[in-house]
Amino acid sequence: MAEDLYLLIRDHLGIKDKVHVVGHDIGGMIAFAYASRHSDSVASVIWGECSRTDLDHYALAFEQPGAIRAGLEVYRAFEQDAEENRTWLKEHGKMEVPTLLLMGGKFLLAESAQSMADEIHVGAEVSVIEDSGHYIAEETPQAFVDGVLGFVGKH
Repeated sequence: MAEDLYLLIRDHLGIKDKVHVVGHDIGGMIAFAYASRHSDSVASVIWGECSRTDLDHYALAFEQPGAIRAGLEVYRAFEQDAEENRTWLKEHGKMEVPTLLLMGGKFLLAESAQSMADEIHVGAEVSVIEDSGHYIAEETPQAFVDGVLGFVGKH
């Protein structure tokens, strides 16, 4: 998916400037793949959350015939993605693109966010939104926007 996104941005939309990549949950894996493989085209990476409008959009999309099966293919590809990322890290080392991980303070992985980030990024920042769980953009939308814009403004 990261390669498809890269081709869409560069070839089809003609955007040649560095882009800020924002991903949530599984989108974070795509954001990592995009930024690590195309670091010369990325200004920063932020792992965040999605909004209610997006959820409604996807709920409608998943009502279509065959959509659930197609949607589950993402999960079937986890092991392949993990192996490709491990191989990439061994060959290239940690990613040096400026990175922010946005984590809800009530989310299970918030306490280990910095150590996880340090495994694959050089100098990644972690911002914990204390009053939020996993869906930061829904639960604390202003904190999400402030976090994204504040980080992007520095890069």
